Amino acid sequence: MLRLRTIGSALALVLLLSSAAFGQGRFEITPMVGISTAGSVDINDIGQEFSVGSGFTWGGTLGYYLSRYVQFEIEYARQNSSLAPEFTVDPELPESIGLGVDQILGNFVFQTTVAGGGVAPFFLVGAGAAIFTPDNSELAPEDALDSSTRFQWGIGGGVKLYVSDRIGFRFQGRYRPTNVGSQPEFWCGIWTCGIVEVTQYLNSGEFLGGVIIRI
Repeated sequence: MLRLRTIGSALALVLLLSSAAFGQGRFEITPMVGISTAGSVDINDIGQEFSVGSGFTWGGTLGYYLSRYVQFEIEYARQNSSLAPEFTVDPELPESIGLGVDQILGNFVFQTTVAGGGVAPFFLVGAGAAIFTPDNSELAPEDALDSSTRFQWGIGGGVKLYVSDRIGFRFQGRYRPTNVGSQPEFWCGIWTCGIVEVTQYLNSGEFLGGVIIRI
């Protein structure tokens, strides 16, 4: 019984603190839509380059103000895209297939003005995971591609336009390279030559806009 009372008291305290924080308007919910740009990556061991097409992107952020000018946020974004090789040796294979890219990121947002105060330019940096899910409906079972989760980081900026203490608009652009693995390459230095592992990146960007709701 004592343990249940202790747990109940702890939950009540958490709810009280959360309510107080919400009442101060330290949280922001921002649904966003936009477009992600195309990118490509070389697969050296098979001498092939694959491109990920541009596509419609939607998602949103849940942010909490650590201070008057610094915010930490969790972001989810879904990109509807395509995956295509530079060339296809098998004429029976499709030129491209559908590709879904789910991104889960943690961002730090640095604003130049106080939250809720008119025009607020901002800079953001963050990191997380990108989950690539190919659409195998047009491929034979032996050609099917597996889903893959890769490390992604991003850097960008934008502006928030507050029309009241609780409502505003957010527009941002971001560069977001994704680590898709490493490939062996022949490299020569001043004294020696040899095979080294070189990290491969899928380089792309995004342009998103949405409505800010402060609670």
